[in-house]
Amino acid sequence: MKSLLRMMIRHFFIIYTGSILGTVVYCLIFCRDEMYGIDYFIRIFFLSVLGDLPLLVFYSKEELSRKQMAKRWGIHFCLLEAVLMAAGKYLGLYHVFLWEGVVFFLIVAMVYLIVVFFGVVIDMVTAEQMNEFIRKKNEGRFR
Repeated sequence: MKSLLRMMIRHFFIIYTGSILGTVVYCLIFCRDEMYGIDYFIRIFFLSVLGDLPLLVFYSKEELSRKQMAKRWGIHFCLLEAVLMAAGKYLGLYHVFLWEGVVFFLIVAMVYLIVVFFGVVIDMVTAEQMNEFIRKKNEGRFR
């Protein structure tokens, strides 16, 4: 559970940053002259928290197989889109026009891919650091 909470905290900041970048893309398409106040950033904060909660799908007391992980990734993406589309509509982040909803969906998917990418990169860097530490320890540098 600790590792899942660590991952959720790490993902929250990536999600928040990605949401702000998504806002820029959305505004470039639909409302170039729009001005946002502090209340908008608070709504994005809550949207980011809601976007982080579906990570609980990955909680398991035992290690998951590749097949189980693949299923959970699919469930996670669908759950994430459903939660964020509903929350985005409730928070007024998109309106009644179909294209706004479609673009919002695509922005959520783009932020999702950014979070997955950075998660993989961070995990690779961590694994490399651990391997380097083990290599040095085996060479006798840390006694």
